Amino acid sequence: MRGATWVQARFGDQAAEPVLPDPSEELRSLALDSDRFREVLRFNLDHNGAELHSLIPLRLLRQAAARVGSDFEGEVLEVGSYGHPGFALSLLLLGAQRVHLDNVTRVDNRLRRSHAETLYALMSGFGLPISVALDEVIEPAGEGMVRIRSERVVIHSGVDAANLELEPGSLRAVFSMAVLEHVKEPAPLLAVTQRLLEPGGWFFHAVDLRDHKDLANPLRFLAQSEEEYRAEDPGGNRWRGPDYVRACEEVGFDLTHVDYAGPVSVNAEGTTDVFSMLLQPAGNLFRPLPELEVWVSEEARSRLQPQFHGYSLAELSGTSVNLTGRKPSQAGQGS
Repeated sequence: MRGATWVQARFGDQAAEPVLPDPSEELRSLALDSDRFREVLRFNLDHNGAELHSLIPLRLLRQAAARVGSDFEGEVLEVGSYGHPGFALSLLLLGAQRVHLDNVTRVDNRLRRSHAETLYALMSGFGLPISVALDEVIEPAGEGMVRIRSERVVIHSGVDAANLELEPGSLRAVFSMAVLEHVKEPAPLLAVTQRLLEPGGWFFHAVDLRDHKDLANPLRFLAQSEEEYRAEDPGGNRWRGPDYVRACEEVGFDLTHVDYAGPVSVNAEGTTDVFSMLLQPAGNLFRPLPELEVWVSEEARSRLQPQFHGYSLAELSGTSVNLTGRKPSQAGQGS
């Protein structure tokens, strides 16, 4: 990993331990030529978008674990996982014992070997603490393909997370990435995951609060009537940050950190510009509500549906919210 430590020093995780740059002339040239480095990243974003995109939630999960003084060592659950086990591979490389993948659609335990190798290289390059060799967690699955070893992953395909049948208290961590906004009633799901966590277990949920039909106009759907909104999104919700905070507290979570982000860049295709996000430390993107830049005006709030007039301008300015916390260590706490 030494040959890529400049990446960590320049763009890496704020919580990471400082590492001295590699003294090689090649690395010095790369460090001095940031434009060249950006072009390398842009190439990877274009050709290996999923691998590069996964670095952002990995950094957020590491930050969340550090905040609650915990780790990934144990069994962890990803709610609303990808259709392949690429992110599960990342978690196993970070030290998880076994990963549960849940999605209402099919999850296939196969991915391209090139995907796995690129992900491993990117994690190394960005200074993420890989604890096992790649071949310790994957095995061949046909020409050019690999799978996660069966003892390291459990796939719950076609199951709503609110109906998961796992042993209560069996999980070290539960997390989701831009999933809860697609759940019509998030509270039952949060209650189930609270029961599945071990005492002291931790959770992290990143919720995208934007209008998913028009990311460049993030509050558009809040101006729609319920009928108009449901015609476009019959299965989602329009909860704001405080609604998620309240739901977490009502099911008995000890919510330790609530961080918001304002509008982020959207690329020419109308999707989130992952490259611009990746070049910023996590602390530059997400911050407590009092530190968030307020961009919604009184006039803009007045154009929303009446049920959203009670939110503050700051609460409406948050286009995403990250929720970090724990299940209380002893019964009766946080309930």
